[in-house]
Amino acid sequence: MLALVISFSSFGLDLNLNINIVMKALISILLILSITVCNAQEKMYKSITGIKAKTQFITDFTEKSVKIGDKQITYHTDKIERVLTIDKVEKKEWDIMGVCKWYYCTSTLKDEYFGTYYKYIIIIPYQEYPRTIDIYYFADEVTVFHNQLIII
Repeated sequence: MLALVISFSSFGLDLNLNINIVMKALISILLILSITVCNAQEKMYKSITGIKAKTQFITDFTEKSVKIGDKQITYHTDKIERVLTIDKVEKKEWDIMGVCKWYYCTSTLKDEYFGTYYKYIIIIPYQEYPRTIDIYYFADEVTVFHNQLIII
């Protein structure tokens, strides 16, 4: 602190600084620096860009049919016939369709790459003449394909 007084006097400033004032100034400077350093550790991330994902639906006008038996469901498309074994049947509430019959099925065909059987969920509204049938096909644990058959 004595050096601070000497340095002021060496510049031609003849100041009689009280040691208490110098101590208060140093404490104030240290306090300001410590607050600034603490606040400098906070991080804020701003971005002017974002990602919006849009799903495109493809309408396919091909003839398809679903035949439901006691133990098997046969799903025909224009090229492929899939035979599914029914594992479990449940009644559940589904979206705006109300109470539906959920068929949990396993394909009779084995996946040639993974060696597992394909899983399907077929949802049919509990109505005399349902308008739609939803078919969910699980390619793997993450990828799910959805076909909705509209019955005319």
